[in-house]
Amino acid sequence: MRLRYLFHMLLLLALVAPSAGLRAAAVETGPVSGKLTDGIRLVRLENLQGDIHLTVYRGDYVRFVVDPSHDGVVLSIPALDVDERLSADPAGAAQFKMKRTGRFPFAVGEVRGVLAVVPFQNPRYREVTSRQAAELIRSANPLVLDVRTRQEYARGHLPDSVLIPVQELAQRVGEISGDRDRQVLIYCATGNRSTVAAKILLEAGFDQVVNMRDGIAGWWQNRLPVVQ
Repeated sequence: MRLRYLFHMLLLLALVAPSAGLRAAAVETGPVSGKLTDGIRLVRLENLQGDIHLTVYRGDYVRFVVDPSHDGVVLSIPALDVDERLSADPAGAAQFKMKRTGRFPFAVGEVRGVLAVVPFQNPRYREVTSRQAAELIRSANPLVLDVRTRQEYARGHLPDSVLIPVQELAQRVGEISGDRDRQVLIYCATGNRSTVAAKILLEAGFDQVVNMRDGIAGWWQNRLPVVQ
């Protein structure tokens, strides 16, 4: 009887331990670092000592900025193919796109750290596939917002879509301010720029932001209608 009890306890521990480890890993990501300004996440590295833990969203365009005493220090993130000198001037800082999620060790000069790239989450935001987006357009008549370049838009776009390139969206968001209470379906080529655009609209007070995560590439692949 006692042996059976011990066996059940060991089995329970074996089942619980992995999930506990997963919870700990999730907690370690911490709050999102930096501040989003005009679609760019500015992360200031002002205290280069000890272990640094940073968290950004997948799809973010990130500029890392150091204080003047560390101007020119090298940032290395091997897994993301990043090896660049950092600047104390935000305007002159190198910009990196966070294309995939994960935890990536990095070095800033002699200091070491970990960069966590996590999926974007917000209660007023959701992601859909291109097929789901097509159904949403049929059933809910959202504002369809294309945030690619004018050249990309001219080569093919979703019917009745409005073009505001993501680089201009923060300055031009007033043009669609009348649609703050309406669902807004955003798309780009592959889902990265649309994630940045979603954050800009959420900061501007839009209530229902929907991101077509596979972009117009997925729309093409599914042979959905395109205007050229």
